Amino acid sequence: MKHHLDECTYLQQEKPLHASEGNSSNSTMRPAWRLGMAALLSASLLSTLFPHPTEALDKTTANVGLEWDQTQHAAAQNLAAYPDNQSAAIKTEQIHVQKGISDPSMKPEGYTKLKREQQKAVDAVLKLFPVLAKTRVVDVNKGSLSSYPDRNPTSWHIRWEYTTGTSSSSFNSVVDSKTYEVIESSIGHVTELLDSHSYYPPQVNEEQALSQAWAILAAAAPSIKKEDILYDPSRISSPPHALFGPTSYEFAFRVKVNGLEADHNLITMRIDGNGQLLEYFRGGVSDFPSIDSVAISEKQAYTRLTSKMSFEAQYVPIVGKGREYDYKLAYIPVTGQWPLDAVSGQELSSPWNDTYAQKEMKSFSPPDKVKPFEASKQPLEDADAALAIINQHFKVPDHYRLTNRSLNADWNDPKREVWMFNWHNMNQTGAWMDSYTARVDAATGQILEFGLRQYGGMPTNESGEDVKTLTYAKAQEKAIEMVYSLLPDAEHSLRLIHPAEKDRKRSTDGNISIQFAQYHNEYPVNGGSAMVIIRPDGEVIQYTANIIAANKLDGLPVQASVAAEQAKQSWLQAMKLELQYIIEGGYRTEAGEVPVKTKLVYQFKAKDNPMQQYYVDATTGELFSAWPNSRENQINLHEPPTDVIGHAAEKELLALWKHGVIFTDSDHRAHPDAKLSYGEFLQMLTYSFRPEIADSTNLPGREITLPFSDVEEDSPYYHVVGWAYQFKWFDSAQGESRRLNLERTLTREEAAKLLVKVVHYDKLAQYMQQDKQVLDLTDHGQIKAKGEVAIVLNLGLLEAENGAFHPKGSLTRADAARIIIALAKLQGHTDQYIG
Repeated sequence: MKHHLDECTYLQQEKPLHASEGNSSNSTMRPAWRLGMAALLSASLLSTLFPHPTEALDKTTANVGLEWDQTQHAAAQNLAAYPDNQSAAIKTEQIHVQKGISDPSMKPEGYTKLKREQQKAVDAVLKLFPVLAKTRVVDVNKGSLSSYPDRNPTSWHIRWEYTTGTSSSSFNSVVDSKTYEVIESSIGHVTELLDSHSYYPPQVNEEQALSQAWAILAAAAPSIKKEDILYDPSRISSPPHALFGPTSYEFAFRVKVNGLEADHNLITMRIDGNGQLLEYFRGGVSDFPSIDSVAISEKQAYTRLTSKMSFEAQYVPIVGKGREYDYKLAYIPVTGQWPLDAVSGQELSSPWNDTYAQKEMKSFSPPDKVKPFEASKQPLEDADAALAIINQHFKVPDHYRLTNRSLNADWNDPKREVWMFNWHNMNQTGAWMDSYTARVDAATGQILEFGLRQYGGMPTNESGEDVKTLTYAKAQEKAIEMVYSLLPDAEHSLRLIHPAEKDRKRSTDGNISIQFAQYHNEYPVNGGSAMVIIRPDGEVIQYTANIIAANKLDGLPVQASVAAEQAKQSWLQAMKLELQYIIEGGYRTEAGEVPVKTKLVYQFKAKDNPMQQYYVDATTGELFSAWPNSRENQINLHEPPTDVIGHAAEKELLALWKHGVIFTDSDHRAHPDAKLSYGEFLQMLTYSFRPEIADSTNLPGREITLPFSDVEEDSPYYHVVGWAYQFKWFDSAQGESRRLNLERTLTREEAAKLLVKVVHYDKLAQYMQQDKQVLDLTDHGQIKAKGEVAIVLNLGLLEAENGAFHPKGSLTRADAARIIIALAKLQGHTDQYIG
């Protein structure tokens, strides 16, 4: 059996901000900044900014009552002042960690070589990030050569470099060239710039960090009025913060423009437990259409959209754990739901918004003389067998060399093994060579993907011969033959999407794209599709298929019980039409690049949560969320467990609940006095390091073979065991026995052995077998792991009771909470990382 460990790679700037992995060293969050600015705010400034600090915590996105206009200038001027007032919200000694920056006029290497306007841009960043004075300025230019699309082509792009020994790291900042306000910055993973990490318990709590975030906004964005900024915690898409690893808090603020919402106009930041601002990102800095350009009223827009709005029943995915989805027959809007341009009156759409109802869907018969797909009767022997299957259906040009072949877990389904191949264009040089890629199911021989990725602008006609122009009808025939030969039961599960004549557009290279939609019980399967791209000479250069497995759809209703018009009215009652700004473009289509533009539109939004998407159950007629709250969101939304308040271990239990280590049952109880099994203790320890594992059934990444025969892939402990096994929390004897017996009641001695593995004191435990503290215990003769018990007693993780250790005694969830909190407090005090 296989375990697939998440590599903790974070989303880039155009995606929702994710939380810091407490113990991750390779997070690559959206460009933002390791700042020491918050540490430099004076106590008097903080008290001026926050006369009512509790208002800053309003979870309903209400504005904080800042004296914004009076304090913005003062915040910038007093940025380097340290408070003497001991009644400050944050004490100076708690957050002043940038000891290396004793001189506020200190500049980074390379600063004096810059032109005046370049220095001004660097100074803007240094004002917020004095720690960057320890680095070297490598480059300051307008426009970026490393990002596409460039969100800020006229802004100053600064590249910093930090060198230690023989290694160096580089990171970037962006500064607006008109206002000289910082847009984004990052110090990458250069933790050497920080004098200390913030481990549990943090010196700065979340309430204090949020107060600092508001102060940072006043200093970093003085051009924004306070009434246009709203704190919005719903914009932070993140699991709970890990108990282990550096503590940090993320905050998001919506920024209105001309009094209107702008979805992409966000400011996000991350502040660590020492009060340092680590990351900052400001989106939506661009030209916004004037509100005076609105040509149609809200009433006109509502009438125009609803008159053409139609609903269709589809099998839709409901987001579950990880990349697992449940499906439901539901009505969704397929026309009239897209934004309406308030200036031109045109309904906006994108290539991905084309829906089934807008195009003719055609069934197709099995093509003549084409063999249907048949799965291999046994797994493919090797890569050559997979290559032979690819060569039967596709042609890779001769000047492409096979550069990679490997057997991996499939990125789209980690439970499936696939053969992966890459061919690169040998007529090109450099890092960005055109390439073909392919994926083949190692068990069935089914080709899952084949395609050309172009970077160097390869001409369509690679052979040099005259190219015959392929007709659209011939392209459809070839595409049908392709899916019929590559997909099981294609003629029943797929329908050809047949666009109108005017929509049959070729790409700039003359390529034709043919698409198919998956159907089940005569209803479309939302997200199920196949696509074939064919060159004018008839060669297929792209084939992709995402077919939803039948077992996900079997047993669902075969017919809608609710009428489409009823579904439409239910949906509209939950929506409101708003005038707002949105960003459009920044992607490529077959017709070429679509430039990024900000547009003023009317758009439907859910009344209770503008970020939520709702469908209508086709059986009951009830609205339901397409993105139900996962456990990490419930942690923020619900009150603490009812049976924890007043408990002797209340403080420790609440800390674990907040960090996503324990959760509640349907009665909102955590059962603190319940005896723990070995698996439950292992789970609590694992969630302390990686709380997101609790909400992931598929963790993509490195593949690990588990040697334990009693840990199946459908076990609730499967990913917990996989993570613990990766970090050698099990001894070799357990590996040889191939059974973990996770359901057995945990003993105190077993807990001691596991804890020693976590702190990596295995060898020391062998040395301490004759430790006097253990030998003095009245029941030392019953203890087999004397060295492990000695270590946990000395570290204060477990205690003796009346001179005895009770090695066979059990532990409760409350006992485990005390142990884990004690373990967390050891962070930064051991010679190696815990875990």
